[in-house]
Amino acid sequence: MWASWRPDVDRLTRYSKLNSRWTSTVLDLLALEGPDLVTGAERTLRHGLVADYSEQRRWIHYRGLVIEVPELTRVCLAAVLGRLLRGLDSVSTSISYGESLFNLFRSLTTGRAITKSELDLLDASLEIGHKSKDDYFAAVRRIWSEKEHICGMHISPLQRLLVILEEPKATTLRELFLHDWFLHGFEECFRECQLVIREQVTTPAWLRLLLELHGFCTAVKASTHVFPQLRLEFQTKMRDWPSDKRMTSIKEIYIAAQNLCLDEVQTRNAFVWIDPDITTGSILSRSYSEDIKARHSIEVIIEKHCLDHLLNMDATCNIVDGALRDILEVWENTVEGVNDSDRRMLAILVSRDISHSVVHRCECIFELAVDLGLGQQSTFVGDMLRIVKVAENDSRQAIIALTNILAIRKGCTQCWRSLLYRWLDQDDKLEARNGTALVDYLAQTMDTKTWLSFMQSLETLFKDLVFYDTEEHTLPSLLDPQLLSWVSKVNKFSRTLMILEDLGGDSIAVRSILSSSKESQRTENLAILSCLQRAEGSLSEAIMQRIVIWLSGKRSDVHEVKECLHKLLGAADDTILACQEIFDAKFGFLDIPGLPTHEQAGLNRIVGRDYHVFPRRRYDIPLAVAEVMVAGWIQDDGVKPEMKTIIDCFARLLNLEVYSNAIPETELLKATAFWEGIEAEIMREADRLEGLKRALKMKDPVGTALLLEEYDVPDTSFLEEEILELPAGIVDLVELIDDDEVEMGFSLASYTELQRSAMGVPSAANNLLVRLYLNRYGNTPPRFCTHYDSDADLETMQHIPWICYESSIVPHEHVCFSPQSVFIWQLNRLILKHIISRDVTIAGFYSTVSCTIREMGRVCVCCGADQKAKKAQLRRSTPCSLVACAQLWYSLPLEIRIPEIRTDIFTVDMLLSSVYNAACTGSLKFLPDCPIRTASSIKAILNSLPKLSVIRDAVHISRVLEKYHADAEKLISWACTQFRGYIATASGLCKIKNLPIGTHQFVLANASPKLETAYLSRLPKPSSETTVLFHGTSLDRLPAILTQGLVVCSGTSLERTGAVYGKGIYLAEDPATSFSYSTINSSWRNSALSNMRLMLGCEVVGKGRSVSRGIHALEDGRDVMVRYVFLFPHNSVAPVANHIVTAMGSAMAALRTGVV
Repeated sequence: MWASWRPDVDRLTRYSKLNSRWTSTVLDLLALEGPDLVTGAERTLRHGLVADYSEQRRWIHYRGLVIEVPELTRVCLAAVLGRLLRGLDSVSTSISYGESLFNLFRSLTTGRAITKSELDLLDASLEIGHKSKDDYFAAVRRIWSEKEHICGMHISPLQRLLVILEEPKATTLRELFLHDWFLHGFEECFRECQLVIREQVTTPAWLRLLLELHGFCTAVKASTHVFPQLRLEFQTKMRDWPSDKRMTSIKEIYIAAQNLCLDEVQTRNAFVWIDPDITTGSILSRSYSEDIKARHSIEVIIEKHCLDHLLNMDATCNIVDGALRDILEVWENTVEGVNDSDRRMLAILVSRDISHSVVHRCECIFELAVDLGLGQQSTFVGDMLRIVKVAENDSRQAIIALTNILAIRKGCTQCWRSLLYRWLDQDDKLEARNGTALVDYLAQTMDTKTWLSFMQSLETLFKDLVFYDTEEHTLPSLLDPQLLSWVSKVNKFSRTLMILEDLGGDSIAVRSILSSSKESQRTENLAILSCLQRAEGSLSEAIMQRIVIWLSGKRSDVHEVKECLHKLLGAADDTILACQEIFDAKFGFLDIPGLPTHEQAGLNRIVGRDYHVFPRRRYDIPLAVAEVMVAGWIQDDGVKPEMKTIIDCFARLLNLEVYSNAIPETELLKATAFWEGIEAEIMREADRLEGLKRALKMKDPVGTALLLEEYDVPDTSFLEEEILELPAGIVDLVELIDDDEVEMGFSLASYTELQRSAMGVPSAANNLLVRLYLNRYGNTPPRFCTHYDSDADLETMQHIPWICYESSIVPHEHVCFSPQSVFIWQLNRLILKHIISRDVTIAGFYSTVSCTIREMGRVCVCCGADQKAKKAQLRRSTPCSLVACAQLWYSLPLEIRIPEIRTDIFTVDMLLSSVYNAACTGSLKFLPDCPIRTASSIKAILNSLPKLSVIRDAVHISRVLEKYHADAEKLISWACTQFRGYIATASGLCKIKNLPIGTHQFVLANASPKLETAYLSRLPKPSSETTVLFHGTSLDRLPAILTQGLVVCSGTSLERTGAVYGKGIYLAEDPATSFSYSTINSSWRNSALSNMRLMLGCEVVGKGRSVSRGIHALEDGRDVMVRYVFLFPHNSVAPVANHIVTAMGSAMAALRTGVV
């Protein structure tokens, strides 16, 4: 047996790679390629079975295999066994198909007879191939193996199988499946799904199941091979199912209604927690249904529609009831824009009034649908949505808003008016809960103009209903004909009412008039308004208005008020004035000679250390004072009888006692005590004179000063007054030195060490002091001088300020006695520009100088023009492109323009060394715009210089340099400033540790405004991510790099080392890589930086542009900014990247954001 075994080795090798869990279930099939255990003489068991086969046997059995031989021949058996092994070969070579293909193979070949149909199905499935997104092998297996029992649980495999049957290669598969059992299975599946959904309609899962069934119907209808073979009745049922758009709209409407209810529940019960994992379709859980008194009507309508039409095999699916049809019309003609979303939400909100989908049709929704059909778009929908939402919590505000919007809307339809009417009617029924009637609420919350307009709008909207107020049909209280008639009458006095309202503020008088409910009250109030209207413009108008304002609501007898007003209307002027004084005394106001009257607003503000502000004042006047005043007129024989009559009537209206004869002693004593107090107050009035004098000076300083001088009244400084008016944050920083002299302090704490060294600000200076001379009364022009608080002899210094005429020259030399610096020089010029261009105030001057100090680096050092680099951190001011500015700048002493000539000589040495190396090339290509025109002259000048320490310590640097060479200062100045940025020896946060001994490191604090702006334009924001990379080069190229930035030299005459990865600026992540491109450089004769190697530390936008491991090639020079210049001793080794990159990145971010 073993000697005869000749298997297919390749096949056995493939089988050996199969999952052992798989092979354990098909051992009998694998044995077909094993030794012949039947005859013992054939090559394999497969051949042995063929040889042992007896003709006319339809079935052969071997262990667990039962194989059909359709043609009852050995040839047929050999073919069947061959197909079996080829199928197994396909499984073994199709590992990527996963377990589903093997399961299909095993299902067709084990545990059941292997027939021609099973083999045909296997071949047909393999012919189509596997689709990763749709595992159809499992669908084929499940439907085929359970074809006698297809039901609702097979909806997913049936739907997947529909897709496969549409494939062009699925001819055999269609022949195997398209039989009665398969078609009948679709109907059974559909019917059972309907039953399940009907049972689940009260649970959150029903909508998801309905959508799955809809997707199944859509797939069936789309099938060109299955759908036509279904029964005609079933085809009709399928066709009647809603379209995808219609079903999506139904789902969205249902969920929108649920979400509305959910929002209300969460509002009422803030503690209700909703699981965030709940799907949108089931977002409204009924687990807390006790909180939901009533579901949204549209939910019930949709559920009923689905039960009656979609989930009923005997009903028609394409019928949509009225209310649902209207809201679907709204939904399907809108999208997710703001206006359309508002229209949808409005439809959901107003659909709550629908009680039954067939009987009641919501007119408001119907109108929304009609408007959409006509293409109408306006703000009305958004306004209505807000109003309906407001109605949920504040129905009265909703009534007001809806009335106003309907009053101005053109083409207002009946439905919205009906909604307003229902709200009005409901409010009347809820009056007990609200506490007040709606008409009273409106009078209390609205001003006169708004109330009249609102009531007139209501009358206009419901004018056709006002006349139908009968016992059978009672109108809402706000539409009562008598009330609307009252509105019409009172509207004639609208101007009078508004004047009363303005005088009384929140006037109770106006509210009491408008809310009059009895006809008698309304008649008396109309008479009062008539009197006020007739008194307009007369002397009596004010006192009559005050009577109405103060007494309305306090006196129940309105008739007395009316009679008094009638008498005052024709009274003489002296009578009116007498009544005014009585009224003032009654309510606590008196006009005292020499004191402010109660109607006088008083001084807005009286300033002084020892003086109080006297606001408008109400006196606590005893009632006896007013009664004694009344008795004085009544008992005076010189007063006319008609005047006494009016005063008597007026006093009694005010509830004052009228003494026609003697006045009680007690009342006289009370009045006397009051007037003694007034006398004391008059004495205190003298204390106000100083404050009054200051207030007058603020209005007319010159005229007031002359007046005070004329009467020999002591004067005070106007500057003192102005200082006291300063805001709290400034007043403590301004000191009055003299009557016309102030000193202001400006903090320099925000200036970093780099800014100080760049601008020449002493490290010991904490504040800048500006002394300003302002003469407010004369013609003396303003003057100023500036100092650091660290200046010597500042307290005893005799100041010589700069005089600011309109024709004054701009300060160029020293101002006063403080040492000159570029900071002071630039600031003096900007201060002069401010002073001569406007009227100077202390507050305005302080604000301007503070802003100037913050922004000095961003403007031209000479003319103050904007350098157009708002986002860049520019630490040193430079001249703009104007030739005049450059000439003015270079005329300053060298140590002023370049403070580092005294403070940082290594930086100067490095810049001079780079110029020297560039000159050693014999060409000026690396020295653009150098004022020395030959390379040999440059080298000669530099080699003639002494050590920089000698220059640093010189008293007059220019004179010293001139002795060595006439052009020495010109060359040094150009070398240190030509790149229009600022570079300094690294220190503090910018100093990088772990560098080789003898390394000199310099930080480019900022490049030119142009380069900084270009680089920042590539960053989304200053805090964006950047990368630290390195660039090795020779020192001769440094001047051009500082001026122009790193540029692409590939393919030009300036290319040094080739461009293996194409054109670009080559940088490295590892310093060692860049270090290999650094050459040993010479230097000028007395330099301290000879035989050094140059490497640049660069900041690159984002992650750079990697072209190889650790190598970057940037195509755009704006993406890289040089931040560090390293000079290494010639015998040193490159630093380790991990030791320095993190620190460099932090320092670069600090430079870019202005931290250092």
